[in-house]
Amino acid sequence: MQHQFSILKFSIFILLISGLTLLSCKTKSYTPDNFEGAQIVFGSGGGFTGALDKYLILENGQVFKSTKRQKSLEEKHRFKKKELISIFEECKTLMSAYDIMEEPGNLYYFISYKHGEDKSRIVWGDDRQDVAPEVLDFYKKLQSLVQ
Repeated sequence: MQHQFSILKFSIFILLISGLTLLSCKTKSYTPDNFEGAQIVFGSGGGFTGALDKYLILENGQVFKSTKRQKSLEEKHRFKKKELISIFEECKTLMSAYDIMEEPGNLYYFISYKHGEDKSRIVWGDDRQDVAPEVLDFYKKLQSLVQ
């Protein structure tokens, strides 16, 4: 009887330790407002309806979507942080090359990067405007990432 009680105590102890380990591994969720790491925001807007669709990618892997029609952000996906390292590096490099470019047209597209006080934004849309191919390629890469 004493032996069975010891086995039961040991089993409960193992279950508690396993449960605590699993709980401690859970990734903390943030919102773009309370996240202090780097963020990439991109999307499109304008036109007759004034529609705005944007995605927010946090450096921790969370992806949010917001539209003008819905007033709140909705978490759409979660990547592993290491999966986004190259995306954030490419964005920083791209933004340093173009800094702030604000030339929207009736329909416009944008990419922005934010990390602390470091903020950069590229906006384009006018058909008469030449947009660098690397900006368009990066925008397409971001779109395919969140689809």
